[in-house]
Amino acid sequence: MNQTGKAWRLTKRRPNPPQYGPFLEQVGTIMAGPPNLKHAVLNVYGADGELRLSPPVTAFRDTPTVIQKFYFPSSIDTSAVDTAALALVHSVKSLKGFKGAATGWLLEEVEHHALGGSSGKGFVLVTGWESSDLAGEFSTSLIANHELQIAGSKADEGFVASF
Repeated sequence: MNQTGKAWRLTKRRPNPPQYGPFLEQVGTIMAGPPNLKHAVLNVYGADGELRLSPPVTAFRDTPTVIQKFYFPSSIDTSAVDTAALALVHSVKSLKGFKGAATGWLLEEVEHHALGGSSGKGFVLVTGWESSDLAGEFSTSLIANHELQIAGSKADEGFVASF
């Protein structure tokens, strides 16, 4: 956990800390190819939907977590998406087992076939849950997908993790 927290702090200052070299060498031995790393500055929200100052590694420790990435055209009004995401956080805070969320924009451009061959912007939504079952239920629901499609998302992908 300490190494992950350290990486989060370094990423806030610059997107390519030197510690990634040895990490990528180790990870590369168990993967088919090098990972496609992206960086994001995240706003973290507690179970009450209010902004917290804790880093994601602390907020989601020992928590089944749904990580979703949404793809938007480069021309998207990011403030409109931020507003929609905050409204989404406030609506899911009433769901059983919700423990917190984090939202933010990827610092690098993204590509996805749904963007028609153009690069675009990536938005990350992270939600924490009391159990793996509840995380799985949220990940297969269309709640986040629907809300962010209204805001202009062209595609999404996600997975459940536990830190």
